[in-house]
Amino acid sequence: HLPAQQVARDGSITIPYAGRIRVAGSTAATVEKRIVAALKDRAIEPQAVVAVSQGNSTTVTVTGDAIGGASVPIPTSGLKILDLIARVGGPKTPIFETAVSLTRGGRTVQMPFSELVDDPTEDVYVRPGDVVLMTRQPRTYVALGATGRSDQLPLQGYEMSLAEALAQVGGLNPALANPMGVFVLRREAGAEMLARYEGEAFKRSDPGDPEATRLTGQVPVVYRFNLREPSGLIFAQDFKIRSGDMVYVATAPYVPVKQVFDAFNGLVTPALSAVNTTTALSLRLSK
Repeated sequence: HLPAQQVARDGSITIPYAGRIRVAGSTAATVEKRIVAALKDRAIEPQAVVAVSQGNSTTVTVTGDAIGGASVPIPTSGLKILDLIARVGGPKTPIFETAVSLTRGGRTVQMPFSELVDDPTEDVYVRPGDVVLMTRQPRTYVALGATGRSDQLPLQGYEMSLAEALAQVGGLNPALANPMGVFVLRREAGAEMLARYEGEAFKRSDPGDPEATRLTGQVPVVYRFNLREPSGLIFAQDFKIRSGDMVYVATAPYVPVKQVFDAFNGLVTPALSAVNTTTALSLRLSK
């Protein structure tokens, strides 16, 4: 009975009288046959029984600012990404602000941690030498225009609607905003837009049409909401804001005229006050 053997970096173990036996990528039964073949000329009816106790020779690394780093052995039954993350204590940051990337063979694939949890097909088995990186990626949007506050703000919670985003910035400025002109500016996948709005916003053209535009990659899209209508308020509750969106509220048509009028009042009022004061003094002197 031999003590547990550590698999060397070259994928082999050392057996007395048999020498070095290649084991990497082989089953226990295959290794048993190799040991027996190596001992055939040195022992009478040699036998070998191989059992894999732990996968300590094959590890995967998990690290990042959103998790405690560790090098985790892969058991013989295999290890999936979520199991790996659970073994090192899980993410330290909110799920909706955490991204997971898997590096394998010089290629890196990244996705939000929430998508990994929601889609079981993405929870793949890790392999020896893989590196799993978990980082915090705050989600933000920008609010501009006639809102109570123009700023870059974080998305709150797992999902955030347009109505909640407007509430976060203090709503629409009652003196300046045009409720009919609330816009969300976003870049969408061209293929997705074509599939969703074909026949409405888009129509297919012949490949040879010189005026046709090919929708590929990310295309800028503007969504408009009329908050004067009840339907617009409902849409604002249902429409989900994404990281990188811009929420813009247009000013009312009368605002430029009002601004000029306010400026005019600022210049005229002191003069009128002076005239009123002079008139009052004249009346007093006449008495």
